[in-house]
Amino acid sequence: MTKIFLICVFSFLGAALRFSITSFFNKYKFPYGTLVCNSLACVIMGTSFAAAINFVYDINMLQNTMYAFLGALSTFSTFSHDTYMLFINKGLLHAAVNVMLNLSFGFILFSLGFFGVTFLL
Repeated sequence: MTKIFLICVFSFLGAALRFSITSFFNKYKFPYGTLVCNSLACVIMGTSFAAAINFVYDINMLQNTMYAFLGALSTFSTFSHDTYMLFINKGLLHAAVNVMLNLSFGFILFSLGFFGVTFLL
């Protein structure tokens, strides 16, 4: 029961943060809010994964962080919707830029988070 409660709390926090970030970036015509949420989730995932591997770290806390908080913060469906809408409204180039930025930033920030914890601490 405690685990379910923690998952609910972490999911709520991730969704609230996502809503705040995307609301802030809604004034732009490019989905920067989704890009920021996905990038933030990747760096948190990288640091959490490295901490789990390299340190004594509660695996339940890691699962709650990764599956609940990051699952609510970063969703593939929103990324897909944003990319589709860019394709329909602005064309292939804008959609391709969105894909490349999300994938590039995600990989780079996950790696920085992982290696930052692994090598700096």
